[in-house]
Amino acid sequence: MLIVIGETLPLAIAIAFSPLGIVAVIVMLLSRYPRASSASFVIGWASGISAIAVAGYALAALLPDTGEDAPRRIAAPLTLIVLGVISIGLAIRQWRARPAADEEVALPTWMSRIDGLTALRSFAFGVVLAATKPKNIILAFGSGVAAAGAGLAGAQALIVLGVFLAFASISMGAPVIAYLIAGDRIRGPLTSVREWLVRHNAAMLGVILLFLGVVLVGNGIAAL
Repeated sequence: MLIVIGETLPLAIAIAFSPLGIVAVIVMLLSRYPRASSASFVIGWASGISAIAVAGYALAALLPDTGEDAPRRIAAPLTLIVLGVISIGLAIRQWRARPAADEEVALPTWMSRIDGLTALRSFAFGVVLAATKPKNIILAFGSGVAAAGAGLAGAQALIVLGVFLAFASISMGAPVIAYLIAGDRIRGPLTSVREWLVRHNAAMLGVILLFLGVVLVGNGIAAL
């Protein structure tokens, strides 16, 4: 179990470094309903990530697991390799899409719609944003496959997925906790962080996806 946690932890941290997700939380903290909307968004984000991870685990667990040559033990590492290759391809696309140093970066259109979101709509937005990003799908699905491929079940599988989910959501929850402690005093720093993340979103995603692609391919080859 500890080995699987160590293997999936980098995947969770990569999900946590989701610039647009962090930007969404910051925008909500600067909106009319900062506490309710941001907290609901984080819960929705965690729900979306956990749904993908559970789906990966469930699909891999359907395969027979009887011996070293069992379909599950072969399919799991092959799936990680495929996901790693896809991640590397997405990394190249993101890197090419990064803006030039002197290019003005426009804020995503959805930011203007966040200000008046209710708690329920913020929750739904968190689910959608978490569960539709290719990077999140690859990494969360891969973590579930890794847990099933290692033969984990019951409490051990829940612990692995729980640790994964906690680290995958930590960057969303941290700004909310900071706001609850410091209140409006951090509005200025939050605005600066939001602008920086929007500008460097593509470059950051490119680097993260490349790193995770190499990790996934390496883990898959090692498990064969």
